[in-house]
Amino acid sequence: MRPPRGADSVPGARGAKYVAAGGNPVLVRRGWNVGWPWPWQLCKVKARPIDGPTEIAGVVAGTFRNAELSNMIGEVVDAVGPDGAILVEDAQGTETVHE
Repeated sequence: MRPPRGADSVPGARGAKYVAAGGNPVLVRRGWNVGWPWPWQLCKVKARPIDGPTEIAGVVAGTFRNAELSNMIGEVVDAVGPDGAILVEDAQGTETVHE
């Protein structure tokens, strides 16, 4: 089965359309409660810890598509640890640095 595309791919979009057309919102909520645990459990099963700046950079590389920036983000995330916070600020220059 092909996943839905467009407006129907947003979670709850079909339910919102159903309610807007006069459907029962209580039934939508019940369906959501029945259907939601399955993908949540699937995500828990497939999840794994990411260790080290190289693996973090590999995850980030899919978003940034810039190896240098991905490696920098990997180093910063590894430096602050799992409970740290990272602040990204807008700058006027073209150079990317971290402190």
